[in-house]
Amino acid sequence: MILSHLCTREAPLLSILRRELALSSGLVKRLKWQDALLLNGVPVDLSATVVGYSGEDVPLNILYEDDCCLAVDKPRGMLVHPSPRRNSGTLANAVLGYYQRTGQACGVHPVTRLDRDTFGVVLFAKNAYIHEKFC
Repeated sequence: MILSHLCTREAPLLSILRRELALSSGLVKRLKWQDALLLNGVPVDLSATVVGYSGEDVPLNILYEDDCCLAVDKPRGMLVHPSPRRNSGTLANAVLGYYQRTGQACGVHPVTRLDRDTFGVVLFAKNAYIHEKFC
């Protein structure tokens, strides 16, 4: 999803993002980390780097999918997202792998999450903007 805005005043970028576009500070940080903020077509200089994780070819039980979200059935014993101790074998790795295999340029944004030993439905937003609207 591309959101374009033409400024009619001179102001710091953060001011434009927060006041005119009403983006939360958390969403602005996530967009910066993903190189998703462009100013005049050029990526905004980043001051932080996100340690990524890779997509994995893990079977997913997809319950629902549209342009904005993906609902999957999480099995018992699987983490929802990577942690410093475990960076693979998670539901997020499986979802990212699914997006890569299906050619979808989507982010992995868990809207709901379950404990490792709990099974059930986990909802993922496909981009940070939609994730922000759910939360």
